[in-house]
Amino acid sequence: MAILSAIYKNGTEEREYKKSEIDAHLYENYLKGYLYCPTENCTARLIFNSGLKSYLRTWNNDNHIEGCIHGFNRVKGRVGIDTSYFINVELSPKRKKRALKEAFNIYNMTEQERAESKKKKKQKRTTSTTISKRIKPSTNIVIDGDDVKDGEISKIGVRGPNLSKKTADTLKEKDKGKTRLLLGTVKAVNLDNEGTANIIVIENNVEVSVKFEEAFRANSPNYLGLFHHLEEYISKVKDAVFAGIGEVNTIKGDNENYSFSIFYGEDFEVNKMNLINLSAKY
Repeated sequence: MAILSAIYKNGTEEREYKKSEIDAHLYENYLKGYLYCPTENCTARLIFNSGLKSYLRTWNNDNHIEGCIHGFNRVKGRVGIDTSYFINVELSPKRKKRALKEAFNIYNMTEQERAESKKKKKQKRTTSTTISKRIKPSTNIVIDGDDVKDGEISKIGVRGPNLSKKTADTLKEKDKGKTRLLLGTVKAVNLDNEGTANIIVIENNVEVSVKFEEAFRANSPNYLGLFHHLEEYISKVKDAVFAGIGEVNTIKGDNENYSFSIFYGEDFEVNKMNLINLSAKY
């Protein structure tokens, strides 16, 4: 069951905090190390993870008392994988920039070039040798770095899984809520009153609505008011390619169509240009 509140205990001071009352600054500077399960008499410590979707979770290897609604049984994972804890790995700006460039190049490959690329990768895998196995934590890609502040990540140097690239027509239910790199052709740029826009990306007649909401406006204020340059560019350039890193969501009330949220200005490009580079043209 999701943990919706935590008890702060520090000396004689004790207070319950709802999850919605906690942010990264409050946690790091005041609450960290002093949060406990809200169930009476339960001594399990809690950790607050901020980021795109904040949540409270049980401290590594701490156990809840018997009968606690937040209790759980730890299940052993596959041999060689330690699933007793799960690390969210932040995408570095350098890695995101490289991923966007590679995705654009792949998208524009001919079928022959794609076949040759797959052949080279297959040959590389078959010639590589596994020297030894080592225990490592499970990992997941996140966009916001706040989830990486628990300490382990800087010590063990986890890189994380590859960023999954998806064209607009290949998004599935399993992608919902996950970080993905979206590819497709820009069909339209619909300006809004917030200094951003709604970009319609299409592939094989399947459309995805790319959104720039409150988090984007807070993270990238220097990108606000520039989207009209993109609108003008799209009106003049045929088949402009969109590549963006963000979170997949379903459109409210629709189980088949997807929306895609971008959180940082540097996380999307059109024809290998970010919005600031493109605006310089005008």
